Amino acid sequence: MFAPRVAMQAAPHVGHFSQAALKASASSLIFWGATGIVGGLFFLEKVPFIRQDVFANLPLVGRLYVTPTEESS
Repeated sequence: MFAPRVAMQAAPHVGHFSQAALKASASSLIFWGATGIVGGLFFLEKVPFIRQDVFANLPLVGRLYVTPTEESS
């Protein structure tokens, strides 16, 4: 005879995405984000600012990007 009352509950969300949707796609978002950043850095490899401030400070391959100066010769 009477309809049951429906209680409204707040669901955690970010923008239009629910928490479950973000958890399900987190690994894909991390992979594509990291790939985009690495690809962008190698695309900008010839820019002196990127070469000196980013690539020269990498632990293993930084010595390949250090520019020779007159004092070090």
